[in-house]
Amino acid sequence: MEQDLAIRLKDVSKTYKLFGNEKQRFRSMYNSKIQYQEKIAVNNVSFDIKKGETVALFGLNGAGKSTILKLITGVIYPNKGIVRVDGRVSAMLELTAGFAPQLTGRENIYFKGRIMGV
Repeated sequence: MEQDLAIRLKDVSKTYKLFGNEKQRFRSMYNSKIQYQEKIAVNNVSFDIKKGETVALFGLNGAGKSTILKLITGVIYPNKGIVRVDGRVSAMLELTAGFAPQLTGRENIYFKGRIMGV
């Protein structure tokens, strides 16, 4: 059954440190006493996606959808838990990069796939 899995998230959590400004963020690299707030983006999430399955993530703004996708694609790493991907995974559509507004969503997916050799 393990060989049928494309993606597995097990007890995954991701927390971000929020600083008052960029100066505080920079100073925190050299001084551990700089105060910050913690934002829990994803808390103890587990799921499996089998090979060949199609999956959609739905949720309100701030629910952690983009964070989960970044964890799966390896753009960021979890603070806790395991993310395992069997195969090649990449972000096909990112509205800020590589998205051609004159094309439909489907056309953008095919276009990006051809560029990636898929």
